Formats: sequence, structure tokens, C-alpha cells
Amino acid sequence: MTEKQLVSVVVPVYNAELFLERCVESILQQTYSNIELVLVDDGSTDSSPMLCDAYAKKYANSMVIHQKNAGDSAARNAGIREMHGTFVFFVDADDYIPPHAIDGLMRIQIQKEADIVIGMVNTDVVERVQSVDMTSQEMAFFCIDQNRYMQEHTMPAFAEYINPGSQCMKIIRKSLITDHAAWFNEKVRMHHQDTLFSMKLYALTNRIVLTNVLAYYYDTQVPASMRKKRNPNKLREADILVRSMADNIEQYAIQNKQELFRRFYVEILYECWSEYFVHRDNQDSLCMRNKDLHKYIEIFEDILSFDNIQAKSDIVTYRWYQKMVLTLVLHKRYQVLTLLSWGWSRIKK
Repeated sequence: MTEKQLVSVVVPVYNAELFLERCVESILQQTYSNIELVLVDDGSTDSSPMLCDAYAKKYANSMVIHQKNAGDSAARNAGIREMHGTFVFFVDADDYIPPHAIDGLMRIQIQKEADIVIGMVNTDVVERVQSVDMTSQEMAFFCIDQNRYMQEHTMPAFAEYINPGSQCMKIIRKSLITDHAAWFNEKVRMHHQDTLFSMKLYALTNRIVLTNVLAYYYDTQVPASMRKKRNPNKLREADILVRSMADNIEQYAIQNKQELFRRFYVEILYECWSEYFVHRDNQDSLCMRNKDLHKYIEIFEDILSFDNIQAKSDIVTYRWYQKMVLTLVLHKRYQVLTLLSWGWSRIKK
């Protein structure tokens, strides 16, 4: 039997003292025997740095990196640079993984000779191991709009429990990242930094496999206030995000790139609204909100003509309040949006 490939598990850590023990223990208790634990302390101000040091001292297969706070993307990049494994597996410090996660994914990797193997999240469905091979083009559409892709294509039932945009719950060949400089974009610290990273990777290989191996537990009990704090740089990062995603999509050998980009574009339009303008911590004045809304709409208008976004196929799957907000944005109803965001954020507060 061939020697097992080393898998490095990279965990970005920022003020995670409440969850770190559970996360680390779940990694160290993996049935897969050849694992390296890489903890990246991203300038934590709680007891996390000391906990990381203790683990690195106690376990020979563990290491810790300390850096000034630079965000999850920078922390993951630092872990990739210092790790020794052939494959990397990312785990967020407030989440954890089942004992057979890496073993199950690596069995599929060996069987399929895959560069990326993606398992399921948050489901205990037990059945025989199944898998499906995906091309880079198929993964692009599956990643950007999973629900629509599953409606339009024949997919196994377990695909419902896969998050193709996340950097977690997947085994990734390290050389895919390092040989092509496919790093996390450190200028983007908002949600979807993982989708940006995943879309960059999928364009580089057709050896991608989805499997019904349970690979990750996303802790839905972590308070939302800890998950999604208001990002004051949201609008600037949204500009970087959508432009970078447009560049990533250009790498795919598909004809309808504009459609793919529009799907992502509309998602970010509403996300900026929900996580910036109506965030409970946004206490900006009406005047400031109005200025921000002008900047916000100009960012997206500069990237793609709004005339192309208004097709029903782009918005029809959204809920009524999402359609309402997107319609107001597309028609530049600044005053209505300003008053709506001001009232909405105060209701949340």
C-alpha cells in the first residue's frame, strides 16, 4: 500500500477562544493518520494566541503562525505558504469536522486522481459512498448559482448539501494554488472572498469531484453578531470583488460569460444592501446614506449596463423584498432607498 499523502489543515484564528478547542480536537481526532495542523493567529486579542502556542507545543504534527491582523484571506495564504502537505483542507475556527472527513475525501481523491474533492456539510445522511465528476465549466455555474444549476441539470440528491463556493469542506491539491498563484485576494475581507477563491481554482482543472462524504460542520449556533459584523469598507471591497470575479470568469472556456457574471453581480448588489446599508450597526445619517448609495450604484453601473440586469431571469428567483430593493437600485431611486435603509436598520437595532 502506498504511503498516505500529507494533508495540512489550515485554521485561521481570530478571537476564537470560545470555539478553538472543539475545532482543534476535531482535527486531531481524524481517522486519517497523516495530518498537519496549521494554526494561523491573525492578531487575536483574547487568549487564542496562547491556546495556539499550547497546541503547537503539545502536538508534534502542529504548528502556529502569529501575524498582525490582516483578515482570513491573509491568514489562509500564510498557512499555505508555511504548510508541508501535498493537499490542504481549510477549517474555520468556530466550526469543526467529523472524524472520518479527511479519510473519506482522500479515498475519493486517490480513486479519481482528483485535484479537488468536495464533501457535504451539516447533514448526517448515511448511504453508500457516491461521487460525481465535474468539469471546470460545470463547476463555474454550480458555484455561482447552485440552486438554478441543480434545477437545470441532473445532479445527485447529495449535491444539495454541498457548498461549492466555500473554501472549506474540500480537499485541494496545494500545487493548484502555488503553481498558478491562485491565492486568496487579501483586499477582499467581505463575504464571497471564498467564492472568488473557488472560482479561480475551478478554472485551473477538470479533475473536480463531488461526493456524499460528510466533511464539515458549520456551526449555525454561533451568534450572527460574531459572524457578520458591519464592514466599513464594504462598498470599496465590493468593487474589487466584482471586478476580480469578472477576471476569473474570463478564464473559463464558455460562451455565456455575461450570464454567469450577471448572476454573481445581482447577488452582490443585494448583499451590499443587506449587510451594509440595513445592518443593525449602521447608524449613519440620511445625508451620509444618500452619498453612500450614489457611490454604491455608480460602482455597479460602471461594471455592467443596468439594461442587461433587468431581465426577469436574473431576479425572478429572489424573494419579494429582494426584488423590491434590486428594482429600486436598478432605477436609481436614491431617496426611497435612503429612507428605507434608515428605517430598516433601526428596526434591526
